[in-house]
Formats: sequence, C-alpha cells, structure tokens
Amino acid sequence: MVYGGTYSRVQNEYEVTKGEIVNGDDLNITLHSSIGQRSNVGEYELFAVYSNANYDASFITSVLTIDPRNISIKLDNQHSIYGGAIVLSSTDYVITSGILLDGDDLKLSLSTNAKEFSGVGDYEITATSDNKNYNCTITNGVYTVNKRELVIKILNQTLEYSENMLIDQTAYVITSGILYDIDDLKIKIKTPDNVVELMSGSTYILEGEWDNKNYSVNFIDGELVIE
Repeated sequence: MVYGGTYSRVQNEYEVTKGEIVNGDDLNITLHSSIGQRSNVGEYELFAVYSNANYDASFITSVLTIDPRNISIKLDNQHSIYGGAIVLSSTDYVITSGILLDGDDLKLSLSTNAKEFSGVGDYEITATSDNKNYNCTITNGVYTVNKRELVIKILNQTLEYSENMLIDQTAYVITSGILYDIDDLKIKIKTPDNVVELMSGSTYILEGEWDNKNYSVNFIDGELVIE
C-alpha cells in the first residue's frame, strides 16, 4: 500500500500450507498489525489469532509494505538585488502532481550557486527532500540577481578656456542607492556627442555614462561653464 492509504484487514487473506479445513469450517481468523492511520514507509508484520477450538492452527507471519507516495513539485523562482544576501525559502513551491497529506512537510533543502557577490543574471535553484514517506520529483527554479539601482548627480564644473581642458571625471555624488563594496562604476563624464568644440563663454550640459552591468544608473545632468 502507499503511504497515507487505508489498510483494509480482509480476514480471509491467507492460505493453508499444511493440513486442511473441513466441512466448510471457518477458523474465525482475526488479523492484526501495528499499522496506524499515518504509519511511515517501511515493512510491518501481520499476525493473526483464531477462535475455532476444533483446530490447532499455527501461523506464518507475513509483511505489509508501505511504499512512498509519489509527488511532483516545481520550485518557485526567487530573486534579490546584486550585493544583497541570498535567502532561499523552502516553502516557495507548487505541487504539480500528487498530494501532500495534511500536516506533512517535504523537508526541502534548497541550494543555488548564486552568492552575495554574484553578478547580475540567472542561477539555478535545486532542492532535495528529506521526507522518506514521499518519492519527490522536483523541477528546479531560477534565482535571479537583479541590478542595483543608483541615482547619481553630475556636479557643475567651471574651466578656463585652453587647448587642454580636462573634465573632472570624479565630480559626481550618489544621491540614491549604495555602491556595493569597492565596485567601480567606470563612470565617464562628458558633454553631449553633438558638441564638436567647447567655446569660451559658453555653458554646456554634462552627461554621465557607466560601464558596470551590475548597476542601473540614472544620471542627473550637470553644467560645464567655459570662462
């Protein structure tokens, strides 16, 4: 029988291996076992008693096997922000086939190769079940590390006109969000691409761009004044 099923004690489930029963007699056999309503997977001994005084009967015990209940689950996808802690919930799954009996826990252990320092992307979530009463088939999930969001303000700059004017590439502040650890955003501060030549006495927009796939950056433009 399957775990969680109902065992019906049919009293005539036996065969005579020696001797014989005559005249259609009934031995009045009663079967017993230690099986309960929610007995765990395993083997259980069946034994019997009888109440017909006309016979001297002995019994060879047999075994009832409780097999694991089949169940299939799909792990839910989970996510975090780049640089954040990787936390996996063992209750985030859906049952796609079979039934989990009331009060039972599949005792899932989840794992992923995503780490706190893992870059933005998708990583596999795997799991194992430590509940021996279930034969659990698991469809893996996906753990997504999303980009960390920042808002950066480009600071205004003033330069004296010369042939070798250099825009200060460090003139910016983070106004929202946090840079993880010692990451480098590889920020470049520049005037718009359509500005061909900087002229004295003019004011230009300063734009920012970055080159780090682990971040999503929104820049607030600054101004460049050429004296």
